[in-house]
Amino acid sequence: MRSNKLNVFLIILILSSCLSVYGSYSFSDVTPQGRNDKYAEFVSMSQRKCVFDYDILLKGDNGNEVLIITGVNYQYDLNTLAQEEGKYLYRVQVTLNSAGDYTIIITITDNGLPSEKLISATCTSPPSFVTLKKFSDYLGFSYSSVVSAADPFYFFQIPEFIKLQAPPLIGSFQASTDSYESIRVEAMTSNIYKVTLVLSPTKLWSDILNNVSITVVYPNAPGYLTPLPPFASFIDSAANNIIAANNILLADNSNVYTSCLYSRFEITKSGNEKPFLMYIPWSPIQIPFYPFLLSQNNTDPNLIQETYFTSISFQDTFTSDTFSFRYLENNLFTNVPKTVNHLSNIVPFSRISDSSNYNISSGVATSSFITTMGPNFDYSIDGENYSPMGSTAPLYLAEGNMNSFTIELCAFVSPHWSSFKINYYDKLSQGLSHTFTNLPGPIDSLPPILKQIELSTIRNYLIIQMNISDNLSGFKFLNTDLWSSKNLFRGNFKDGLYEIVIDLNQYILSSFQSFIPYDVVSNSKTTFLTDYLTIKLDIWPNMNIEASNITNVRFEHSELDVSNQAKNNILYISYPFEFKDIKPQIYNINPLTNLYYYIRPGEYDEAIGAFKFNITVPKNYISGQYSYSLSLSQGQYLDTFQLQKLFGSQAGFTVKSTLGDIMGPVIQILSLTPSKSVDIETSMAYTNITWRFNVIDSINGFKNGTIKIQSGLDLVDYTFFISPKNGLVSGDKYSGIYEITIPVNSKCKSQEFYMRYAYLYDENDFISFYDKFYNYPFQTPFLTTVDMKTFSITTNCIYAQQENVAPSLISFDFYPKYIDTTYSGVLNELNPRLVTFDFVTSDESGILLASLPKIYLHQMSSSPIFQEAVLVSSNETFASYQCKFEIPYGFGFPNGIKVSLFGIVDNQSNFKGYSTDKLPVNEIQVSPVLNLNISIFSTSGLSIHGGDLILFGKQFGGLDTVIFQDKDFNIIRKLTPKRSTVTLIELEGIPSFDMEYIYISVERAPLVSNLYKLDLKDYTPPPDSSSSSSENNNLSSDSNIPNNSPQPCLNQCSDHGDCTSNGCVCRSPYIGLDCSSQVIIVPPKINNTTPESNFTIPTIDNNNVLYAIISVVALNELDNNNNVLNRYSFDKWIVSNNTQSRYQQYTNSTGYIYSASLKNNNDQSITNIGVSIDYFNINEAINITFANQQLQMNPHSLKYSINITNYSFKSSLNSLQLVLSASIESDHNNDECSSKQIGDVVDSESEFIKMQIDKNSLYGRFIKRGVIDGRVKYVTNTLLDSEYNAIETTSKSQTFIGINIPFYSRLAQLDPDFSILVDNRPASDNDNAVCGARKSKLTGAQIAGIAIGCAAFVAIIVTSTVYYFYKKRQTNKFNADIKNKMKNLN
Repeated sequence: MRSNKLNVFLIILILSSCLSVYGSYSFSDVTPQGRNDKYAEFVSMSQRKCVFDYDILLKGDNGNEVLIITGVNYQYDLNTLAQEEGKYLYRVQVTLNSAGDYTIIITITDNGLPSEKLISATCTSPPSFVTLKKFSDYLGFSYSSVVSAADPFYFFQIPEFIKLQAPPLIGSFQASTDSYESIRVEAMTSNIYKVTLVLSPTKLWSDILNNVSITVVYPNAPGYLTPLPPFASFIDSAANNIIAANNILLADNSNVYTSCLYSRFEITKSGNEKPFLMYIPWSPIQIPFYPFLLSQNNTDPNLIQETYFTSISFQDTFTSDTFSFRYLENNLFTNVPKTVNHLSNIVPFSRISDSSNYNISSGVATSSFITTMGPNFDYSIDGENYSPMGSTAPLYLAEGNMNSFTIELCAFVSPHWSSFKINYYDKLSQGLSHTFTNLPGPIDSLPPILKQIELSTIRNYLIIQMNISDNLSGFKFLNTDLWSSKNLFRGNFKDGLYEIVIDLNQYILSSFQSFIPYDVVSNSKTTFLTDYLTIKLDIWPNMNIEASNITNVRFEHSELDVSNQAKNNILYISYPFEFKDIKPQIYNINPLTNLYYYIRPGEYDEAIGAFKFNITVPKNYISGQYSYSLSLSQGQYLDTFQLQKLFGSQAGFTVKSTLGDIMGPVIQILSLTPSKSVDIETSMAYTNITWRFNVIDSINGFKNGTIKIQSGLDLVDYTFFISPKNGLVSGDKYSGIYEITIPVNSKCKSQEFYMRYAYLYDENDFISFYDKFYNYPFQTPFLTTVDMKTFSITTNCIYAQQENVAPSLISFDFYPKYIDTTYSGVLNELNPRLVTFDFVTSDESGILLASLPKIYLHQMSSSPIFQEAVLVSSNETFASYQCKFEIPYGFGFPNGIKVSLFGIVDNQSNFKGYSTDKLPVNEIQVSPVLNLNISIFSTSGLSIHGGDLILFGKQFGGLDTVIFQDKDFNIIRKLTPKRSTVTLIELEGIPSFDMEYIYISVERAPLVSNLYKLDLKDYTPPPDSSSSSSENNNLSSDSNIPNNSPQPCLNQCSDHGDCTSNGCVCRSPYIGLDCSSQVIIVPPKINNTTPESNFTIPTIDNNNVLYAIISVVALNELDNNNNVLNRYSFDKWIVSNNTQSRYQQYTNSTGYIYSASLKNNNDQSITNIGVSIDYFNINEAINITFANQQLQMNPHSLKYSINITNYSFKSSLNSLQLVLSASIESDHNNDECSSKQIGDVVDSESEFIKMQIDKNSLYGRFIKRGVIDGRVKYVTNTLLDSEYNAIETTSKSQTFIGINIPFYSRLAQLDPDFSILVDNRPASDNDNAVCGARKSKLTGAQIAGIAIGCAAFVAIIVTSTVYYFYKKRQTNKFNADIKNKMKNLN
């Protein structure tokens, strides 16, 4: 009995347990509202069907249930959208094969036990007969002021359609047509459709002017809808206004060498109507091109002149192509065909040998091959495509030259790949593949999981926070690498929180239609934004306008005249108040670049119930209907003309301009100097080759641009930055002459120097762009040039000692070797992510100094980043470099960074590169823990008037305080953010600051961010602070400029000066502490390629000749302990005649202006250095004023004026140091005495240095003040002889002087000058004299001296001789040595 009771109890217990499992879950139909609100589809005239998609969420009560949908009582498909423990989100697609009401039964198993759930559904047939309501009797046509043609369209409405989802429709022509290819029907709302008639590129368009009849029907249901009445032709008869047309392309059967052909069409028309133009390739690919209107002359409304442009890309296999320019004239189409012969440059893939290897310990996969095919191939690593000619060049060019070279690819590979490929392929996709399968694993085959997402907006920024996990390799990026693992702010890549900020002025939301998270080994999963994004049912809110909710569209102004000035207009889109928080966008696309010219988000104005969009039309825009587009959801849009069809003409506005111009600047080559083919003689160290060209932008004006010349054998790039303020020889911004010069070393190999690319902007930022190796649909600056080979110069080198030995790496190291890439420092702390690389290279033929090697940094499974090194020092066979590399935030986290080095080239065009596994030290270790300290990366703009500000960074919080400091770090304001997220802070009500810049930091005790410098807009510098430093401006002056200590009056001032309490004040033309040096006439030789001056000086006894050289050597950034942080050498100068010299009345000769641009190692900004040289060939001294100090310019002096523009310092405690070199040398090697003296100057706050050889001296004067940001400030001078290895022998005295420029923001101004003097005492009189074996220290002899004086930051150096007789006996060897030394000084 007891046993039976126990059995019953056990049965009850088991049943209870089963019942607790069965049904222990929740069932939710979470299908988004409206998804299945649609009509049945036509299967045939007698059958309908409905296909409904249901989202079903199953959620277990215990968290360990296995919940599976195992059946549906109708035809179905099942897809798992998301799942986690105990939660399942399924997509069930059910097909109902006839109209009617249904009960859908879904069977679910819960840990193996089945249950059923019910869903009700109704399948509704569409209306049988409906009314098609047209919005217009005419076809629409998108004739903007820029694009000349597009496919015609029209809109219609079917009021009887009341379901939310519009049924699909198809269109057809009622009769055959010789003009159109097809009809495209798109639903814009639930019952409004757009029909597009696609023009045919293969037909003759003989009936294009006829009416066209169209039928729109349900799919599979012909005749079910009422046919539309016939439409008149979209071409207005008034468009028959072309008076003359000219297709400027090529003559028939011309040869084309490029893979991209640019063509212009010039027309004259009789009225404002747009002409109908098309450009059609007839073979072998028949796709029409619509030419773009670039410029327009409306000065005569009856004879309007217009220039159109288009570009056509050739496939490399094409050999002959025929194109037709087609336009409407007298109601007939005129076709102008032309045939071109494309000379293909395909080089078949070839290799001499290849190899591959994977290093398990380092995680580096290496692939290499040797080829003779030149740069005519591409390669890919982990799906990332590269090219020897790409932006990362010369990455992976390991050894050789373009005749034969080795490619060596290294990839930092995740161990979780199943296999990893490196591919090489030519233009025909033929090539070589290396596959790596021996990775240690474990293999990652699962995509990342989007676990949670939250969205918010602050102003025009969309903030997305996500929780993403990945099982093994870790999350890498989302859709684009702009949104990637660098956005991590908590956790790690296997389970982390990320925040992305999207600027709605930069990104069109409607183009973002899905989430596709990728992990490091490229696993991914696509989730459409119309679906639930996570198991938590997170959704992507619709932030775009729905066309069905728009009630009106209008502009504030119906017409704008933008002749010579930009003007604003406002677009109003009336929209219901309930949607005021969405973020609608309009945009304008530049047809020449296919890039957004602008994107404008709208702001809701509650007073008028409409979104407002501000539009600025640039000056001199093309006349006609202004083109813009309104972004809709799912990638759809409505352009100006479509909106006008729906809402009337007020939905657009007209632009007027006397002269219209969206054309970028144009280049016309003028001359190649010395010629197109140049013999490089060995008798000269260098031979200059020069391109002289005209930059034309006759309406808007040329703003700036970049020209890159490349040498074809060694692939060295020579980059020149030009603008009307930099490198202009003559003319102005509308038509200016420019020259770019490359010095070719005499030890060279023959090769071609060609135009690599040109990138030019006009003052409206319209661009013209050319790239030799890539086809871009941009307007080329070479519109008037057919064959770009006319721009190339070939050098013929006759150097006898030809060799193919690559340069070598003598030493390589960097520090630190461990960094935290997620830390930005605290306040003024030097950037903790800065890594300094130092290396030395060598080659017997000499290192090509024009080629700056590049340091490349590689993080796991990602594209490398790189930075050029700077030249520190060099001689005939060695070159020493340094690279200050600021590692981007988060780069290399957490797996570390691999290092490689490429781009070392010798004078014989042999290049050398070192991949990661070839360097002696090759890895930067990175902290694997995410740093939570606050970082500021950037800000929005702020003017001196104050206002609102946005900070961007990392690890912001709700309790932050934003601190503002002035230039002296005094706190001037503390503010609490209005709103903030992890990466963005919004500030309002910032007061005005009448200062050039401020410092910003964020504090949340105990955390403090780095200090961020913000330049304020609209700051007005002190009067005349930007004018020449040589004018008497009565500038404000610092009070801490010291005076020199008094000096004794030596030798009674040699009877050439007056003895004062401060020392001897000399009378012109005498100079020196005892006034014993006299200015005489020795004309300098001014270098026409670099700011260097040379003097040839005879000696008293005429037994030897002295040479003096003065050079601008380098620019260094120093920290507050005078340690060099960044070194910049002056490798390339742009030279022009100084036609605007302030001293023309004194010089009577043509001086030069030298311009150089330095790329800042801190933030890649550009600092420009301008040097002008004037020779004062006058017989009397004159007075000038510099830095509030009157200076006497001696007769026959040489004056340097130097301006250095804004430099982005790492810290406000840092300074710049301009390095000068001066030397004097005799052609006798062992028979001399040399000495060097340093001291203070009496008649100005200056220092001097005197270099002397026997009876000749070189005298330099350095003034201790300069004009810094318009204010006179104290500067110091430092002797750098030990740092730069100055030479001091019996026959040569050399010095390097550093002029230390204090921290500044805008401009540092320098004015050195040079004179020739006679001095009196031999070098042997000095205690520090270095004498030859046959030379004793004598006294009392008269010494011929050279005095060089430097006013401002730079030296005033004066050189001189007593006699006018020059030595005729000079050895050839000594002259050659001097030329080489002059070269090395540059």
